[in-house]
Amino acid sequence: MRSTGVVLAAAAFLLLTRPGGAQEVLKIGFPTCLSGPGAVYGESTSNAVRMAADEINAAGGVKGARVEVVLADGKCDPREAALAAEKLVINDRVHALLGGIASSPSLAVKAVAEREKVPMVEGVAGTNALTVKGARYVFRVVPNMAMYTAFSTDFLCTRLKPKRVAYVFQQTDFGTETSELSKAKLEACGARTVGWFPGRPDETNFATAITSLKAQQPDLTFLIHWPPAAIAFLRQAREFGLKSTWFNVGSLSGPDFTQKAGDLAEGFMGVNVFEPGSTRPLAQRFTEEYRRRYGKVPDWFAAGNYVAVKLIADAAARGGVSRDGIARALGETKGFKSLLGEISFDPTGQAPSVFTLFRYSGGRRIVVTESERMAAAAGK
Repeated sequence: MRSTGVVLAAAAFLLLTRPGGAQEVLKIGFPTCLSGPGAVYGESTSNAVRMAADEINAAGGVKGARVEVVLADGKCDPREAALAAEKLVINDRVHALLGGIASSPSLAVKAVAEREKVPMVEGVAGTNALTVKGARYVFRVVPNMAMYTAFSTDFLCTRLKPKRVAYVFQQTDFGTETSELSKAKLEACGARTVGWFPGRPDETNFATAITSLKAQQPDLTFLIHWPPAAIAFLRQAREFGLKSTWFNVGSLSGPDFTQKAGDLAEGFMGVNVFEPGSTRPLAQRFTEEYRRRYGKVPDWFAAGNYVAVKLIADAAARGGVSRDGIARALGETKGFKSLLGEISFDPTGQAPSVFTLFRYSGGRRIVVTESERMAAAAGK
């Protein structure tokens, strides 16, 4: 009888530790930005994905499988992001990938995901090229740039009605696409373009652009950069006496930027998909738990990637802990409840979204307007 008990115990141990048993691991790879100009968002998103994994594991995991997020530094650079994604897919054998924070790195991660047939869920990047017809492995829980610019330019054309608009932007997929789409829509409603200044993501000297803009006197200036470059621009604009309404889509919508910019950001307007002051119950719960853990207020970059991890876990529960099973279940997602609202993917892998537009005034972020849910077709 004793020997039978030993055999049963050994069999139980093998069942729990073999692949597919209770000790199975759902691996999610994250080629984030731990260094480089977007590192501040690498920190917030890394915090958020770990928090999501901890919450899933505390609730029993994914049908007994433990969730593990594996980080790699993609440096917000396309080449580095591709190398990080390849390491995660080939060496770490992850079941799914998150995006690379910015549009150009995320497109590089997408290429790896499609080649290796690994599902990828994007929680930040907006370039339209990420979610397209025929794609089987890429899904996005935040807006594409057509959706962003449809919302922001509708507000600008109907409410702010700028006459002279300038664009100071990083020459990346994100910066160029945002500026070109916005320029076309604003010119169509009567705004004149008086400045067009592409630059490097790590730009620090804006003297030439500011000198030209001061002569042109734009009443609205798109500032599409990462926080370090944007703060350098705002500081130099003040020194040169350049005044305008500063406007951004996405990249400067985190509390970290407005805190560091201080009164340089007075009057600054930004568009994002999540504000920490949201009254949605799931969003409030996320904000409270993030603040409790990390002593900081989360940004929308953190919110998007937190949702992406929860969604991958849900897909694994429905389709199985495998790349094919997760990809298939993601494509079938309908009405997944998240802090960004309900998520259902269209045939391109794009989910609809809500938008928030805020103004920074007197040291506070004040919500100016919020949208109803907007589908991808609204931006086409």
